[in-house]
Amino acid sequence: CGKFFSDAEGTAEIEEDSWVIPAGGHHLTAHEAKEATCAEEGNREYYSCDVCGKYFSDAEGTREMKEGSWVIEKTKHVLTAHEAVKAGCTEGGSSAYYSCDVCGRFFSDRDGKNEIEKDSWLLPAVGHNMKETPAKEPTCDKPGNKAYWACSNCKKYFADEEGTTEVQKEDQTIPAKGHTLKENAEKEATCTEEGNSAYWTCEVCEKYFSDQDGKTEIEEDSWITEALGHDFVDGECTRCGMKDESESVPESSEDEGSEDPTEPPATDPAKPTEPPATDPTQPTQPPVTQPEDPSKPTETQPVPTISPIPSKPDETPAEDDTKYLVSLTDDGHGSATADPQLAQAGTTVTLYAEPDEGYFFKEWQVISGGVKISENQFIMGNDNVDIKAFFKKIPSKAPGIIEGEGSEWQAGSKQLLKIVCDGDFFSFTDLKVDGAVIAKKNYLVHAGSVIAELEPEYLETLDAGEHKVTFLFGDLESDTATFRITAKKSTGPSSTVKVILWIVVIAAALALISSILILIMGRKKDKEQKQMR
Repeated sequence: CGKFFSDAEGTAEIEEDSWVIPAGGHHLTAHEAKEATCAEEGNREYYSCDVCGKYFSDAEGTREMKEGSWVIEKTKHVLTAHEAVKAGCTEGGSSAYYSCDVCGRFFSDRDGKNEIEKDSWLLPAVGHNMKETPAKEPTCDKPGNKAYWACSNCKKYFADEEGTTEVQKEDQTIPAKGHTLKENAEKEATCTEEGNSAYWTCEVCEKYFSDQDGKTEIEEDSWITEALGHDFVDGECTRCGMKDESESVPESSEDEGSEDPTEPPATDPAKPTEPPATDPTQPTQPPVTQPEDPSKPTETQPVPTISPIPSKPDETPAEDDTKYLVSLTDDGHGSATADPQLAQAGTTVTLYAEPDEGYFFKEWQVISGGVKISENQFIMGNDNVDIKAFFKKIPSKAPGIIEGEGSEWQAGSKQLLKIVCDGDFFSFTDLKVDGAVIAKKNYLVHAGSVIAELEPEYLETLDAGEHKVTFLFGDLESDTATFRITAKKSTGPSSTVKVILWIVVIAAALALISSILILIMGRKKDKEQKQMR
């Protein structure tokens, strides 16, 4: 029948559409717009219905929008970088970190992704690493020092092991006392007694010096001059007047005065000839034997006695036995000796250096004398020599490699291979490659820490693969750096490519030959057809 009822039994009839309840409308909540920051997201203005849960961009609820479409993403952080500060012995440091100028947050990375807690970058003080230098009394020629401690971390010096009283190293030095010299006057040598040149003796260290300032040390007894010995002339010493008792004057003969000493004595042909009498105080000349004449018998004729002529000292030059002195000084960090210390010209002198604890020998420096030192030896010239020994302090830790670790060099390259060590340039002595010291011609070395550049000609002598290089500073070695040599790149085609190229060339040649044969056969056939016509 098409009627409408409000009950299941159909007893209460109702009008059409009377059951319709009009919409109650959205119950909207407004959400204000908010700007995005680096810390929080923002949003555009929007509305949400508390009844149906839908979202709208207008207050009337007519423009529905998707959930979350109102979100504005965070902005980027405005970061300020804070560099790492190395922790000191008494003051803390910090690791590197970044802070945002907008939100005030902190991050461990430059992109602001890894947030960290405030002060998490702080590092504690490391404390002193002390090494004691015991007190040492000064000597006559070497300074001493008070006891002090040196910190290998901060490079400072302290009067106490706890590091509470800082001092300057130079203030801990006690000057050398200086020699207490006693003069030994010059004494001339006599015929029978030795003499000596002037010299000075230190009453404290008992060393000897040739000068009153105690600068030129000499060996014991080097001042002695030998006794002169007698100089007898006519039986009497010309220096001391002593008579020569080894010579005796013979008694004169009554007949001697009647003979003319200028004429030879008469001889009896029947008797053998006797040598003439001579004055025992006068030297006699040996007989002269005349050259043998075959036609005459040999005769020996005496030579008349000749009075001696005193010889001049400079007529026969004596061999030069002058000895020259080697004087050695040092920079206060070791000692030096020479063997021998007194030497004639042309003698090989060997030098020895003994560094103090914590130092190593660096070099010799010739102050005077003009000698050339090679491998701790030199040849003595005709003058005294003054040489100074220099020592260097051994670093507390091995120098490190700051550039060039893991570098590669390709065979055939003309480039130098650069490796840098943070050691003291003026203490650098040698370079080792694969455990062996290499010649200095194989590398260049520059200051700026220690910059070593290996020559390509030397690198070409090494096998391909990994090699190790070490810097030497006297007895101290640096950390080891590794570098790799790679094989030279091939510039031509590989063997496989060459085979393929040959196959292509042969195939092309065969194709060309086939084409020519086909062309020839075709022309021959055309000619035969023309003849048949």
